[in-house]
Amino acid sequence: MNYLKRIKKDALLTDLIYMVIGLLFILIPDFISNFICYLIGLLIIILGIKPIHKYLKLIEKSRLSKMVFIVGILMILLGFFIILNPEKLASILPITIGLYLIIISLAKFSDSIEYKRLNYDKWYNFLLSSILTLIIGLVIVFNPFKTVTLVIRIVGVVLLIDGFFDIYNLYSYQETFDDFKKDMKKIFK
Repeated sequence: MNYLKRIKKDALLTDLIYMVIGLLFILIPDFISNFICYLIGLLIIILGIKPIHKYLKLIEKSRLSKMVFIVGILMILLGFFIILNPEKLASILPITIGLYLIIISLAKFSDSIEYKRLNYDKWYNFLLSSILTLIIGLVIVFNPFKTVTLVIRIVGVVLLIDGFFDIYNLYSYQETFDDFKKDMKKIFK
């Protein structure tokens, strides 16, 4: 039974770590976003050093090896750019999502006009949906870094809630587990 206690202890520790990470995501989302960008930048720098190191070790340097060397330098420069400008990387994804939403909203608007032309009773639902999607898309495009902050906070809330419910379930099932152990002891006596 020590094995089951260890599993329970490990699960509790994991859930507490999730909750702490969730709190950090909620309380300091900008720092978390920058930290992730710093890690990505550092990884790109490390990946850029490898081809340069490989090139320097070569005795005969071919045209291809020189291209690999240049790619390594460009990767290092990109890595430093990301580290020095983390908000640039953090803003790329939301802008892409925002543009996608704007395009979708235009398609929905076109659909709403077509449904109105066909005398569909609920055509205005498509119109409202297209307006709402357009507004969300525009907000994301014109304020991408705040959007990243919001997404990080949402992830934090999800981690916090998930950790809480896992701990709750861990202890609420304890009674069931204890009953199961008693039943097993009766069966194997």
